[in-house]
Amino acid sequence: MGKRSIEERIKEEAEYVIELLRKTNGSPIDPKHHLHYSVCNVMCSVMFGKRFDYQDEEYQNLIHCLLDSFRIMSNPWGLMYNIYPGFMKYIPGPHKQLMKNYTFITDLIRKRVENNIKSLDSDNPRDYIDCFLIKMEKEQKKSATYYHHNTLVMSIMMLLIGSTETVSNTLGYLFLLLMKHPNVAEKVNKEIDDVIGHRPPNYEDRHKMPYTEAFIHEVQRFADVVPMSLPHELTKDTQIRNYTFRKASDRQVLERRQVNALTGKRSCPGMSLALMEIFLFVTTMLQNFTIKSLVSPEDISIDPVGVGLAHIPPNYEFCLLPRSQE
Repeated sequence: MGKRSIEERIKEEAEYVIELLRKTNGSPIDPKHHLHYSVCNVMCSVMFGKRFDYQDEEYQNLIHCLLDSFRIMSNPWGLMYNIYPGFMKYIPGPHKQLMKNYTFITDLIRKRVENNIKSLDSDNPRDYIDCFLIKMEKEQKKSATYYHHNTLVMSIMMLLIGSTETVSNTLGYLFLLLMKHPNVAEKVNKEIDDVIGHRPPNYEDRHKMPYTEAFIHEVQRFADVVPMSLPHELTKDTQIRNYTFRKASDRQVLERRQVNALTGKRSCPGMSLALMEIFLFVTTMLQNFTIKSLVSPEDISIDPVGVGLAHIPPNYEFCLLPRSQE
């Protein structure tokens, strides 16, 4: 998607947020703001071809809608809305804000799509939108194509929602657990120093950093940022090749029919991107800063503040002390 790799885009965002964090001069900060803005910007760079400035009002509103939707879906109102959408649409409550957030996000995406259509060069795709539009052109004569404007908008929205909160929450837990277990932080720092040194981290470095890799995977297991996963159910009868799947068929039905060759593996489509983001953000952060907790490790709570669609880590602050560059 364009001439820049996804790894380049992640590195660009990581360096940008590092420079912002330097300006804190070791003062206590809540990292959530920086994590949400930087993680979302990586996906925006991939989807829209360029990153947002953190002060951009439209970007701030986008972040607010994404986080607010996750917050609502992680409380009892959101759980009820997820289980009984037909009933809950008649009940007043904070879940009503979900549709307002949805409208803002889709309007923003549609505007970006329209801008890309006006300046599309099929020989030089700039981003995900361009690649999708080029595919639409090639498929327009097919009667059974899946490439439509609405599909494009919805896929971008799902990628933005699915990537922003999950990756930022994982990073939030990761830094929290580094403060909770300083002996682990010391080992991760040593591996970064031994393998990477002072040059910028690369994703390939992970192959030589088994302890850091193991720590990241353990954080993912512990954090379990989307414990309920997402509901999976067919909303209408669907024909795939010579197979018919009836409305309301769930995962178990599909697995019993053994049609993985048609439906593919049930895994997160953004998994590789998420792992790359987590590794590069963590190694870049720890290469530049020592994380100093404001309280002793035994006083640090690791209990989530939201449990529902997502496990949201508790609020906390830390100080970032620049590491010596000798």
